[in-house]
Order: sequence, then C-alpha cells, then structure tokens
Amino acid sequence: YLIGEEAARDNIAKIIDFFARYHELRIEAKIYIVKGSTAKDLIEQFNQGDYYISDKLESFAQNIKLLSTSEEMKVHHLMRQIDLHHHSARVPCIYLADRSGGKGTQVKDIEICGYAIFSDLKLVGYVEPEISRGVNLILDNVEFSIVVVKDLSGHDVSLEIINSKTEVIPYFTGDNLDSVTLKTKVISNIGEIQSQANFINEEAISFMEAQQSEILKNEMESALRMILKLNSDCLEISDRIQMKRPVKWHKIEAQWMQILPNLNIDIQVESIIQRSYEMREPSGSTGKE
Repeated sequence: YLIGEEAARDNIAKIIDFFARYHELRIEAKIYIVKGSTAKDLIEQFNQGDYYISDKLESFAQNIKLLSTSEEMKVHHLMRQIDLHHHSARVPCIYLADRSGGKGTQVKDIEICGYAIFSDLKLVGYVEPEISRGVNLILDNVEFSIVVVKDLSGHDVSLEIINSKTEVIPYFTGDNLDSVTLKTKVISNIGEIQSQANFINEEAISFMEAQQSEILKNEMESALRMILKLNSDCLEISDRIQMKRPVKWHKIEAQWMQILPNLNIDIQVESIIQRSYEMREPSGSTGKE
C-alpha cells in the first residue's frame, strides 16, 4: 500500500483503520509513505515507463537488506507500533526520481529514502538515507551494510558489516530513570581495498575499526537527535527497557513521553574487523616495503 505525504500528515489512523476493517484488504501487505507527492501521482508517472510499479516495489526487498537504510514493513507491524508506542511510528518512504535513460532521455524511477517519522498519528518529518542506517542500528535491525573508511595511506577501504548487536542498558536511581546506554557491537569483513599498502597488521586494523565506530556512532546520534526533536517514540527503546527492568518500567510508563525528550542517552560503538576473505596482499604490493 502507498500513502501520499498529504494524507500521512493529516492522520494515518484513518487509513490504518480502513485497512484493518475492510475484509478484502490484507494487513500482511507492505506499506510505504510517498514523499513529496500523492500515491496516485507516483503510480501514474512511474507506469509511463517500461516497468510495473508492483515489480519495482518487490525489488526493494533485496536492496533494503543490502543497504540497511530502511526496512520492509507490513500493515500489522505499523499497527503494533502505533498501539504500543504512544501513537508514534516509523514507516519506510519512497519518492519519484529522475534517471538518465538511453539516448539522453530522462525516465522516472522510484527510490527508497529512509524513514517517515510519525508523532501523535501524524507525519512530522523524515530521516534521510544518509543517517537512516543509524535508526536500524538502534533498532538492532542491520543485517548487512557497507562502511567506507581510510587505510593508513589515505585510500578507501570498504568494510562489510556482517553482524551487529545493540543492547539497551537502563540506569535507575530508585524508581527514576537516570540514563540509557546504547551499546552496539559491529562485526565487519574487509571487502575491498584501493591501495597497495599492507593492511594485515594490528595498527592498520585498529585504525580502520576506530573510523567505522565513529561513523556509525555519528549516524546513530544524528538519527536519535532528529527523532527526539520530532517527539516520536518510534525507536522502541521503551520495549527493551521494559524487557530488562519490567517492574521499574511499570512505574515510569505513564510518564515515558515526558521523560524521553530529556533523557540522557549515551551511544557506544565497538567495531571488530574479523577477516579479509581471500585477500592477503593488495594487488601490486609484492616487493613493496
């Protein structure tokens, strides 16, 4: 299902209620917010090309998994978010883009553009793809992604995230929640290296690990700041506080939306480069000191 930006800014509950109540619609269907236009305009313009919009939307599944800048979401997942997170939600969003076609022509295409953020049942802003991976890291929802860092000689190295885990650690004094730490551990492999320098040594590995940690921490902090500014509870931090400290959570649950905007949240990222596949020495490195 596609929901246009204007409809989403009005009140998404009206649309979700229709999806849930009408017997011919499936709550297992995927849902997207259309950024910058109506769903009708996007469909009509895209369908003037050579592909059907249904095929294009279906192809997003693999791209989302490889980039981790958004997620696939079904209607019933959105319903759960709204019900459990104080009428807040995050929804993957798409937009209509121009691409170069053959012989200098322009064609319409659809691209994923991070997340649409909801507060009090209304669309209040977007988390762009440049930082939306930070949302998925906080949510513990990164299966694979690429981080580009520099080696000791200043050349690009592509690190492939193959596993990540984020733990939410709440700190209470009595019944008061003082702070929360988001502790993220990321496992990566070296996928590609552009230089001919030796990279299989402790100094080089530590140098790249530190860069990856800083990049991912900045993305997480930027995403967190934006979402807290929008007064949205879509990061599900409350779920994991409840799981860790259920009795304490019960005592602060009613005040959560007053606590969240001013809560001290510390983000820690640890990166580990595990292996380099079959690479031992970069091409052309033989004989170099």
